[in-house]
Amino acid sequence: MKKNIILTIILTLIQIIIITIIKGFSYPLLLLFLMLLIFSYISIEDWKTGEISISLNVITFLLAGLYSFFSGWNLKVVGINFLCFVLPFIILEVIYELLSKDKEKFLIGGGDIILFATMSLILSPFNMCVMLFFACLMSIITSKIIKKTLVHFAPFIQAGFLIAFLFGDLLGKILFLH
Repeated sequence: MKKNIILTIILTLIQIIIITIIKGFSYPLLLLFLMLLIFSYISIEDWKTGEISISLNVITFLLAGLYSFFSGWNLKVVGINFLCFVLPFIILEVIYELLSKDKEKFLIGGGDIILFATMSLILSPFNMCVMLFFACLMSIITSKIIKKTLVHFAPFIQAGFLIAFLFGDLLGKILFLH
């Protein structure tokens, strides 16, 4: 537990330093720091246990909402993100729960869906594509390296978020020929 907290703080500080070097201090940095702090802890716990604390996930969602509000909230963008990136995963989860006999095999769970919802409050739809692309790519590569078919997705969502937050517009233009 103590190692997780120390690792969480170190990862968060690295992320904040990278963000401030690349983006500067123009963002509500305290809200972003708190959100990334909890997000880092969620990612570490998910990697180790496969479980995501719903209460921590909800706190992260609320912090992202505050961050988005103070950054110039755009409800149309949030709505598009929910329709395109959150709702499909909710529908897949419900269909899987209704039709599957093996309830443990669905790879994206409720905690991951809440993380997608959290990211949809901050990122543009274009950057959500970048985040999802890199999260999936990194999880596939990692699963091949560690020779496991199941890897927990929260750490990759966080890494994809950081890439999209910092370089999403540039990478999106390169990847999606926008």
